[in-house]
Amino acid sequence: MASFGGTVRLLGRSHLTSGRGIPSRLVSSALSRSADSTLRRGFASVRQQNVLGLSHSTSRSLLQPNHLLPGLVFTRHFSKDSPVPVTEAATSAPSEAAAAVSAPLPPTETASTVAETASSTLDAIHTPLQYGDFSALGLSHWTPSGIVQWTMEIINTTTHLPWFWTIVAGTVFWRLLVLPVSINGLRNSSRLQPYQNEIQKVQAEMGEAAKKNDLILRQKTALKLKAVYEKAGVSVMGGVLVPIVQIPVTLGMFFGVRNMCNLPVEQMKWSGLELLPDLTVPDPTWILPIAMVALVNVQIPLGAAEMDYKTRPGMAHLMNALRVLSVLAIGVTASFPAGLVLSLITTSAFTILQSAALQYGPIRRYLGIQDLPQNSKLPSMKESLEYIIKSLKDKVQETKEVEARKVSRARASEQMKKFEQARRK
Repeated sequence: MASFGGTVRLLGRSHLTSGRGIPSRLVSSALSRSADSTLRRGFASVRQQNVLGLSHSTSRSLLQPNHLLPGLVFTRHFSKDSPVPVTEAATSAPSEAAAAVSAPLPPTETASTVAETASSTLDAIHTPLQYGDFSALGLSHWTPSGIVQWTMEIINTTTHLPWFWTIVAGTVFWRLLVLPVSINGLRNSSRLQPYQNEIQKVQAEMGEAAKKNDLILRQKTALKLKAVYEKAGVSVMGGVLVPIVQIPVTLGMFFGVRNMCNLPVEQMKWSGLELLPDLTVPDPTWILPIAMVALVNVQIPLGAAEMDYKTRPGMAHLMNALRVLSVLAIGVTASFPAGLVLSLITTSAFTILQSAALQYGPIRRYLGIQDLPQNSKLPSMKESLEYIIKSLKDKVQETKEVEARKVSRARASEQMKKFEQARRK
């Protein structure tokens, strides 16, 4: 019940159920009267009025198919000259009042169901999240996604930020957490750049040893690779540590936020922004997916500036392929919940700022990162297309050569068998 001045308003489910609020017989009587009728009892008059944009057809005893709920407003009338309420005379005969009280109760199953659903949904959206709610929903657990959800719950329950900014803050927190690992990985890769030719030779030898299944040769090549890393001042385990840390965090962020949106967490249906109210459904305006594609196409050239394409030409064309795929995948991105796309956008924006800062000369020297390689310009799309066509042709030609060698070996083996059989005879 809410009171504003001289008006007392009954809201929620209380005016649809007996036992709370006003008696059910009064509800049935009020619902069956016309919109202009007024039931006066003592100092209060009862009239129908829309609550929260709800409507009711007074020509029927049931609610309209749109399931909108009527409200009852009690208004006290005071005389102008006296502070005491003025009693209004009853306008209906005792027999009519008795008939109204004893009138049969209309069916209210549909109204009750709609009232329960609407009330519970509104209560869930506007009820603040409490610590432990995610655990009760089965979200917080000891997996990468569960730990991400736990941190989101802590941020929301302690700061009381809207869910839009909770997702932004949680994403930035995890990117900051893995920032030292990213800097260490960048430092190691920059130190290995001058030794790429040696590393590629050793890796080719390791591939040949694997094909021959020569364990001794594989061990020798592994020792050679370790010697190159030591010459560059880089630990072999340092290169392994970066993906071990970054991959679980990236996947945990993706699946953690996606599961929160798909459950859904009811409070996420109101983000705190009018432009993007519901984070549990895809963005109907496509603003977020388009922004995501734009940021990815800014992020790729910045990250590509750390690579030396003279020794690794295939990586440059791979970057161009990723740019094309990001545009083609905009439909898939648009099908994601808005909260998930918001997390991806925050990750891309943070990565862009991180790359731009780490390419600044004084910062690189302070962190012990080598200068940027000279041959780090991405090729044009036409050059990448020509490279892909040439690579496919080379692959087809290589396959034909391998098949020809197999046929040649089979023929030689057959001739040897015939020769052995002829010699025995």
